[in-house]
Amino acid sequence: MRKASANAWYVFLPLLLVGLGCAAGQTSQKSVTLLTDDRKELAAVYYPAPAPDAPVVILLPDTRCDKNHFAGFPSKLNEAGFGVLAMDFRYKQLVAMAGSKTRQISAIQKQ
Repeated sequence: MRKASANAWYVFLPLLLVGLGCAAGQTSQKSVTLLTDDRKELAAVYYPAPAPDAPVVILLPDTRCDKNHFAGFPSKLNEAGFGVLAMDFRYKQLVAMAGSKTRQISAIQKQ
């Protein structure tokens, strides 16, 4: 009986290692809120870095969209070894309505 249980480990252990490897490849995202000095809350999504010394990418959306328009790009960056923060601008509607590029840049700089 003991021999049969020892053989079971030879089958179970590789399956366990494969399962752990698959779980390690999954990205976990967290919705976070950033608070500015003037108490404005900014919505963001954070993908934790897979390693403590991993580089971090901050994704800022175009003025016509928000952090959700990055689709699967943050996950792909995270799977490639980057920590990722995708966030919204504080006054994205005002920036989008600013009209000219000069006025949009001015609105972004005021954030």
